[in-house]
Amino acid sequence: MNFAILPRGEPDPADIQGPVLGPAAKQLPAPADLEERYPLDNKGAQLVAKARREIAAIFAGRDDRLVVVVGPCSIHDPAAALDYAKRLAVVASTYASDLLVVMRVYFEKPRTVAGWKGFVNDPRLDGSFEIGEGLHRARALLAGITRIGLATGTEFLDPILGQFYSDFVSWGVIGARTVESQIHRELASGLPMPVGFKNRTDGDFLVAVNAVRTARTGHRFPMLARDGTQTVKVSSGNIETHVVLRGGIGGPNFSPSDVRAVAAILRKHGLPQHIMVDCSHANSGKDPLRQPAVASALAVQIRAGERAIAGVMLESNLVGGAQDPATRPLVYGQSITDGCMAWEATVPVLDELALAVRARRLIRDDPRAGPEAAVARPEGADAPLAAGVGRLESQQAPSTRLRVLVADDEPLALARLLALLPTDIDIIGEYGTGTEAMEAMRRDRPDIAFLDMQMPGCDGIQAVAGLLPSERPAVVFVTAYEKFAVDAFDIRAVDYVLKPFDRSRLAKALERAAEFVHGRRAAEEQQRIGLRPRGSPAPEGPMAGAGPSIGVH
Repeated sequence: MNFAILPRGEPDPADIQGPVLGPAAKQLPAPADLEERYPLDNKGAQLVAKARREIAAIFAGRDDRLVVVVGPCSIHDPAAALDYAKRLAVVASTYASDLLVVMRVYFEKPRTVAGWKGFVNDPRLDGSFEIGEGLHRARALLAGITRIGLATGTEFLDPILGQFYSDFVSWGVIGARTVESQIHRELASGLPMPVGFKNRTDGDFLVAVNAVRTARTGHRFPMLARDGTQTVKVSSGNIETHVVLRGGIGGPNFSPSDVRAVAAILRKHGLPQHIMVDCSHANSGKDPLRQPAVASALAVQIRAGERAIAGVMLESNLVGGAQDPATRPLVYGQSITDGCMAWEATVPVLDELALAVRARRLIRDDPRAGPEAAVARPEGADAPLAAGVGRLESQQAPSTRLRVLVADDEPLALARLLALLPTDIDIIGEYGTGTEAMEAMRRDRPDIAFLDMQMPGCDGIQAVAGLLPSERPAVVFVTAYEKFAVDAFDIRAVDYVLKPFDRSRLAKALERAAEFVHGRRAAEEQQRIGLRPRGSPAPEGPMAGAGPSIGVH
């Protein structure tokens, strides 16, 4: 077989040239050009540097506050984002001693299949993909939020785009779809701020732990220089990295056992045992209305002294829910991607988390103090509940603390209620069925019982009906359906509470319960010292003749 031998020579440039840019291709500005047009001034640079240091200290365990990354699922309207930032700045200042609040400012959106890919990619929401314009407007927005005095956090999805505005960012995250990517692990190793790695979409958190380990080592990788040229970045590693739990296909992963499992793996690898938990995504079943309940469940863990929880993430906007991005006109302040909590629902969650941090701090300062240790509410906290709790405190001496039992078959609802109850009562039992609750009430004789009206085994009303009048505590009926609440009064309930729980309504129900319980105690004391003949009627009240029963709205 003959082979033709061709002379060696230089290849024809026409044969090796790259793809020809078509007329639709547009050149991006250099990062330095945008920095000059939208500069990070000295005051802003100091704010960013301080936030980065403090976030790093929290995730290293040197600062006992809680990082809270909160804000819209994604940015699509800079005006609404600035409006949100102004409101959040006020709240962030109120809780600064307990929470380090970072505004969630996401410009890129990973898509499972297809969809709007974020403000930087398509700032006009019309498929025109004016990325250059998106970069200008994104940097301008970050400059505006920084001037307001807020730290910002964002997801680094595209390894190039984030380099145009990373100097404004105090906290970064690598998402669930890219956590396994070597490119993103290398990118995180060179970012100048603390970076979280979310667990994979299937719930595997070992991938995130490995990402943390990888990003803490040095790498060499291509990146964009300030003048727009490609260069090789030599990183020394980013030691300010941590895991973010966001749930997965198998369900949520924010339970105490999940938190302990991640902490144990981190400890095994010699890493700080401090994590962030995302209250949205799979942890909330993608239902924004469930985010407060997830946050409440975390608050319960924090109040009990759990130090592994160093951060919480919330998706929140001016208006709750979400809308189709093709809708015109768009609702001002409402998400066009994932549904968010409304602003009005966000502030109570921050209040609850701040209280939990204060309780955890007391446990740290005094090991003898339990999670029920009294905690002063932050200035500006919800007044109605504070007033109700204050009246409760004034009515009871240390030796006569109310003993409370709680039963609900929904774990998130149970956690939410426990987190909202005042800290000066004793929780003597938590149950998931009416049968268990009835046996516990008969055995432990609580002063007050919060009972869900619909539970496995027997419902709340049946559980109370199964007790002798002398065995019945003051019962607070809990229900998600107002039509069932009327049934509470068939056994002369003091009150009832509707889900989702309202703080001011809960305060009122607790006040009524306390009044009845203390009235009953006074009557018993009068009988004991002979001021009231035995068998004489107790003071008239909502539960007279039926044993105490409280229901909560």
